[in-house]
Amino acid sequence: MGLGLSSGGGGLPPRAQTISTTVPTGTTGLLYTVGTFGLLAPVTFNKSSGSANLTWNSSTGGISATAGLTAGVTQSVVGTATGSDGALLPVTVNLTGAVPAPTNSVAPSVSGSATVGSTLTVATGTWTGSPTFTYQWNADGAAIPAATASTDASVSGDIGKAISCDVTGTNTGGFLTVSSSNSITVTAGGGAPSNSITLAGDPLTLAGDYLTLGA
Repeated sequence: MGLGLSSGGGGLPPRAQTISTTVPTGTTGLLYTVGTFGLLAPVTFNKSSGSANLTWNSSTGGISATAGLTAGVTQSVVGTATGSDGALLPVTVNLTGAVPAPTNSVAPSVSGSATVGSTLTVATGTWTGSPTFTYQWNADGAAIPAATASTDASVSGDIGKAISCDVTGTNTGGFLTVSSSNSITVTAGGGAPSNSITLAGDPLTLAGDYLTLGA
């Protein structure tokens, strides 16, 4: 894709231009085509310095790579564009290998006790692209307000609800949100305590407010 800037009304050509853009990683051959910047055609392009891996076609303005660029790494071409009338424009082109958006191969998972008041933890799973992570906990699929850490403490209002977590991985190439592969349904716990007494021998009889042993 080229960039063309008009000098406007036959006036002086634009000032020195710096172009910075991303290109696909690992791609050889033509990566970018520089425009004429409003210079009088035909325009001649001349590389004076920059990466040895990049060449600049003098007539088309196309910049090509001998070896594909690495994600996040910038290579440059520095030179001039010259109009047929001799007008000369310094040009710098910075090409950066695009960083792919994160991908996920093993989904996040939730672990912890199902009992209300316990803390649940999400493991992020397996990702590429070295992302940073953000979290959103859900109850029966609905977002829990302010539950955006890697852990979440269940409350009484969660009883009977399935708690899951969405994990979003982000890098300079983009982002991806993946839901946990499982959920945990919150329970009230062990319930009210109970005791029992077993007496052997004569049956019990109730006399007034007291329990007495039968004669």
